[in-house]
Parts: sequence; structure tokens; C-alpha cells
Amino acid sequence: VETRGLGDVYKRQALLMVIVEDVWKWTGFHMIIYIAGLQAIPTDLYEAAKIDGCPNLVFIVRILIPLTKSAIGAMAVYTFINAYNMYMWPLLVTGTEEMRTVQIGISMLNSVDSQSITMVIAGVVMVILPSLFVFILGQKQLIRGMFSGAVKG
Repeated sequence: VETRGLGDVYKRQALLMVIVEDVWKWTGFHMIIYIAGLQAIPTDLYEAAKIDGCPNLVFIVRILIPLTKSAIGAMAVYTFINAYNMYMWPLLVTGTEEMRTVQIGISMLNSVDSQSITMVIAGVVMVILPSLFVFILGQKQLIRGMFSGAVKG
């Protein structure tokens, strides 16, 4: 019978801390992207909704969020790719190998003990696939989100 000790709790807390730190670190960048997307929406749209009797919450849910989908998509793609590619912070915070990220695992494949270039390349290809998949799915949203507030029209 295996018991769960205090070390297991600390491992989960360390992994949670890695996620919270990454989200907090990119909050300012996400706010800039989202504010640029919001500034691209004319105030006449809000005024027209108010004249039609639309409450604020309905305006946000039915009009504002669909118009800012590109900014939200850009933030989602950036957040995933940055969180997936973290190396140094998880290396410092996590103490066991099962809690480490895939980038740390790839660097461990390139150690002195096992310098098989084919294993390293196979590992890199496997690690790149999720980021590439998310980028391909969110490419249109990413480009729209980056240029949503760039041109004043």
C-alpha cells in the first residue's frame, strides 16, 4: 500500500505555481492586445445598442465578445506557446523528473550519457507538433488580433 506524503502535495503546488507565474507574467501583454482590440470597436455600436434597450451584460456577451474574438484567440495562442516552451522556471521549481516540462526532457536527451542525435531529433519533432498544431489552428485569429488596433479607420 502506497501512501501519499507531504512531498506529493508540494509537487502539485510547484506545478501550480509554474502555471500561475506564467499567466501573471503575460497579463500586461494580454491587456495591451485586448485594449487594442477594444479600441478598434466604435463607440457608436454601444450607443446604438443602448438606444435599442440592450443591457450592458447582453452587450458584452452578444456584441463585444464576438467582435473581440480575434484578440482573445491571439492571447490564447501566445499563452499556450509560451507556457509550453517554458524551460528555466520549471527547472528551478520542480524537483522530480515526472513534474518537469517536455523542454527539460529534450535537454536531458542531449546529455553526456546518451548522445544519440536521432533520439534528440525524434523528441524535438514530437515536442514541436502540439505548438505547430495550435499555431495552425489559431493563425487567422493571431494575425487579426495583432492588427486589430493597428490601423485607424
